[in-house]
Amino acid sequence: TQLRAMGYAVTACPGAAEAAAYLGTPGNSVDVLLVDAKCLQHKSPAGAALVHAARTVPLVLMSDTSTPSEVMLGIKLGAVDFLEKPLSPLKLKNIWQHTVRRLLAISPGGAAPSNGIPSSKRTAAANAALAAAAAAVAA
Repeated sequence: TQLRAMGYAVTACPGAAEAAAYLGTPGNSVDVLLVDAKCLQHKSPAGAALVHAARTVPLVLMSDTSTPSEVMLGIKLGAVDFLEKPLSPLKLKNIWQHTVRRLLAISPGGAAPSNGIPSSKRTAAANAALAAAAAAVAA
């Protein structure tokens, strides 16, 4: 509910299996994955699907304990951020930065997924998103 209150579109899933099913459904896409570290600590097909999705989508791990093993898990999985619960409103407000960074990092000849959008339009979209987000934060 904190994310929705900040204007984010949220697709909440109660567990790794439901999230994996959502991500595996054609037409469903996400800009950022916020995943509780507990969902990825046990090897399972659902956890593996989330890890696979994190290859092309920024992964943010969350935990209420922030143990060294959870932080190391985040590093091994390539997480872009690690948030400790309870979640800070400021950290949540700035989650958009991970998506913008991903869009800006995509080079014209890069191998990163483009979702069929030409790189010039992706860069323009990223710049527009960055400008809009900066304006929203300044307001």
